[in-house]
Amino acid sequence: MVYQKMPTNRREGTTAIGCRNGGIRVLIFLLVIPILILILAFVILWLPLPGLASEPGSRSRNLVAAITVGIFGLGLIVALVAYLLKVLKTASHCMDKYFLAKGLVISKAYSYGRSFHGAINDVQIEGVLLPSYYLQPWRLNVTMHKGIGFLGTLGNRKTIVNRYCKPYHPEGPLSSYFTVSTEPQKMNQFLKDPLVEKTIQKMIQGHTKQDTWELRLYEKKVEFKSCQYEFHPEEKESSLDAFFSLFQKIA
Repeated sequence: MVYQKMPTNRREGTTAIGCRNGGIRVLIFLLVIPILILILAFVILWLPLPGLASEPGSRSRNLVAAITVGIFGLGLIVALVAYLLKVLKTASHCMDKYFLAKGLVISKAYSYGRSFHGAINDVQIEGVLLPSYYLQPWRLNVTMHKGIGFLGTLGNRKTIVNRYCKPYHPEGPLSSYFTVSTEPQKMNQFLKDPLVEKTIQKMIQGHTKQDTWELRLYEKKVEFKSCQYEFHPEEKESSLDAFFSLFQKIA
């Protein structure tokens, strides 16, 4: 499969737990905590310190070391938890201004995500944005309640083929992706439309080989699902603008 590098003007990506920069910061913090605790315990137990008259390694020193290390370790754990919560909150709100500008209503989803719904040009829109969590990627699922009249799926991974959909390989610039459809001829005509092809290319810009995206067509709705390990809000806004404009290109 061929993945083309889409030109973008990126600023630093917004990342969260388990997602490159954010995951690396957490990993470094988890490695630093035991090292700092060991150094602190060694200093208290074995080095001459003012205010500690007892000999290094004595019982009284052990008690002081246990209390100090316990308080210090607890403080570091609290700081880590506070950092993780702040990262999740900041990440989950990174698209709020965009959704509000579109006239969509925002609410909390699954404790740390954001759901949105409303209407754009009289077309009902709903979806959910979940920031990366541990090893999970960013997940964006959007549904537009305007259908195309048949079932079909286009994505960069093999889709689940059911008895209603026949495997199909599209022609043209999108031929490197996987497709299934109940009506391959209509699906081919739809994907060969230059405006539709250009819109889909905008929707999937920034996705790498590790990421996953899928466009699902139904009789009465269209869904776009995206999983990315590095999330750029400005890029995703352009992707959603393209998706929301798709209803102008379908019957």
